[in-house]
Amino acid sequence: MNNMNVPVDMVFTYIDGRDPSLLHKRKLSEALYNEEDIHAERAEGKNFDMLYNNVDEITYSVRSVIKYLPWIRKIFIITDQQIPPVDQSFLNNGRICIVDHRDILNKNYLPTFNSEVVESCLHNIKDLSEIFLYNNDDSMHFSSVPKTALFRIMDDNRISLNLYTFSSVVKFIGHVISETLPARWSISSTYARGIADSFSILRKSKGHILWHDIITPKHMTMIIRKSTALRIEQEFGDVLHLLRMQKFRMQNTFSYSTILYTMEKHWHPYDQIHNHLFFDSSIRFQFFEFKKFTNTKTSAKRWKEVEDSPANFACLNNIRECQYESFIKVMKKKGLGDPVITRPKGFSKSQQKRQNHV
Repeated sequence: MNNMNVPVDMVFTYIDGRDPSLLHKRKLSEALYNEEDIHAERAEGKNFDMLYNNVDEITYSVRSVIKYLPWIRKIFIITDQQIPPVDQSFLNNGRICIVDHRDILNKNYLPTFNSEVVESCLHNIKDLSEIFLYNNDDSMHFSSVPKTALFRIMDDNRISLNLYTFSSVVKFIGHVISETLPARWSISSTYARGIADSFSILRKSKGHILWHDIITPKHMTMIIRKSTALRIEQEFGDVLHLLRMQKFRMQNTFSYSTILYTMEKHWHPYDQIHNHLFFDSSIRFQFFEFKKFTNTKTSAKRWKEVEDSPANFACLNNIRECQYESFIKVMKKKGLGDPVITRPKGFSKSQQKRQNHV
C-alpha cells in the first residue's frame, strides 16, 4: 500500500448567517437561554454576530482544495438546509456533496448553532472515507499539499497520521490562573475554557490520560480517523450527549477536537506529533486575523500579505462583510476565479456603515 492508494475526503462546515430562515431558528433558540450564558464571548470583546456572517469564503476554500489537493476524492459540505455558493459543475459531477445537519445529528439536538456539536458528528457522514480532512469555511490552501504532509504508510501498512498540535497544558494553566484573578485581568478565553474542560474530562476518563499527553489541534486543516471518532462515541457517550444538548457555545462547552486528537494519539501511538514550536519548514501555515480592520484602507497591508502568501494551510479569520471587495480581488489575483454569486455594487460600503454601529 502507498499514500496514493488511500482514499481521503474533505469536509467543510458552512453557515449563511444572512438567511432569514436560519435567523428565525436562531432567535427561537436564543430565547431558551440566558443572554450571558450563550453570548459569553461578548465579554471578551468578540462580535457574536460575526460568527454567522461570511463573504462567501466557501467558494474559494473549495476551489483551493480542487487546485492544490487534487488527490481529494470527494468534498462534503455540512450545512443547515442551505445551498452554499459553490461551482455548479462540482455539484453536477459529484465532486461536492451537500450534507444537511439532519443527516448526521439526532433530531433531539437540532437545530444547533454550536460548531463543537457539528464537529462531534462529522463521522456520521454517509460514505465518508476512513481518513478524512476537516476545514472551516475560512480555511484555504495557497500551495500544493502532498499527502505525505498529512500521513504516511508504515512498513506494516498501518497509517500514521501527522497531527499538528500544541500542548493543551499551556491553555489549561492560563485558564486556572485566570480563575484566581479579577475578571478584568483575565488571560483566559471561552476557547481556553473549552480546552480546560476537555483536560478535566480526559484526566477522569478510564484511559487515565496523563496531563502532558493531552493535545489540541493547531488552528488549521485537521486530519481525522473515522474509527477514532466512532470509538470516542462509545467511550465518551455521556459527555457527548451533554455537549450536543447545548445549542450554542457556552462557558462549559468543552473542546471536542482536544479529546479527538488526544485519543487518536493514545490509541495510535505511532502517529506523529508536530508541535507548532518545531514546525516542519517545508509546510507553511499562516493565520490572518481581520477583526481589527474596519475598512479597506487600514486592511490593505493585510490583504497584500494574503495575496503574496504561499501557505500550504491558511486561515482567513473574521473577514468582515465591508471587506468583501478586497477579498474578491485578492482571490482573483491568486487564480481562484470570480464569485459564484455577485453581490450588489457598493456592498462593502453599505456593510461598512452598518458594521461601524456593531
